[in-house]
Amino acid sequence: MRISYPSGENFVFMFLDGVQQKLYRCLKTNIEIVEHQSWSQVLNHPGAAVGFLALGVDGLRLIRIICEAPIQEEQASLSSNELVDRVRLWADNPEPGFIYIRSENAHRFHVLAGNPNPVIEELNVTAGQARFLIGDASFAQSLPNSDYKTSYYLSTAEHDAWREYKLGLAFHPLMRILITRFGELAGRVLAERLGGQLTDWVTGSGWNMSINSNGVVNREFFDSLEEALEVYMGILRRFRDEAGLAVGPRLVENMFRETLMNLPPVFRDILNQYMYGLFSPGSSALIAQKEITQL
Repeated sequence: MRISYPSGENFVFMFLDGVQQKLYRCLKTNIEIVEHQSWSQVLNHPGAAVGFLALGVDGLRLIRIICEAPIQEEQASLSSNELVDRVRLWADNPEPGFIYIRSENAHRFHVLAGNPNPVIEELNVTAGQARFLIGDASFAQSLPNSDYKTSYYLSTAEHDAWREYKLGLAFHPLMRILITRFGELAGRVLAERLGGQLTDWVTGSGWNMSINSNGVVNREFFDSLEEALEVYMGILRRFRDEAGLAVGPRLVENMFRETLMNLPPVFRDILNQYMYGLFSPGSSALIAQKEITQL
């Protein structure tokens, strides 16, 4: 929801399943998070103009990155060919950022998690309808031949919004490969049962997620990196303990290390930063809290 007042103040209000999530104040040079206790105070003014845009949870995650991560802006008016070259250059930057492309009929937001990264997520808004897509840096080659007003926003990977975002990107292929590898060792039936056990635990804990051999279906909108990390670590702890009963703890440790090596470096780095200790040789059922204290 976008809220505008005659005074010139603009706000973005995010809802998920009818529940208020985040409120942002949009200023000329930056965007501020409005603390929950101040919501009624800043919104209690007459003459508000309100607009709505329906988004899935994936789109909400992109909006949060755009609103919360620190940025340096670069603007340009580019032809189609110039945009292809510029996107290739921006995608090669090791720091994350996002691109805002405006044309006569559409607004497109592309999130770049930092090179090397195989995934570029896109939010395409056309005629008041939003579509979420997953692609790569070649997306610019498919754009119609036209001129585009383009803004590139360079950010920093050290911000928690980016850490939580990249952790979510990495966790899906991690679980897909782990479940698949477990199925190769223990059989498809046990792999399906393990996915069901993990899903039962995570949904029983109140999180909108499920796990199977295709990875993680994540419809949860976490409040913070710490909250996301707690849930991901809980899933991995249960995978480690249940899989270890079937194939042995040593094989599970080897499985995790092999899986990390098969992931793109950007995913491997974020998982190593927060989760490697969970599968270190001789790891116990009680996990040290250093992963959280290092945030």
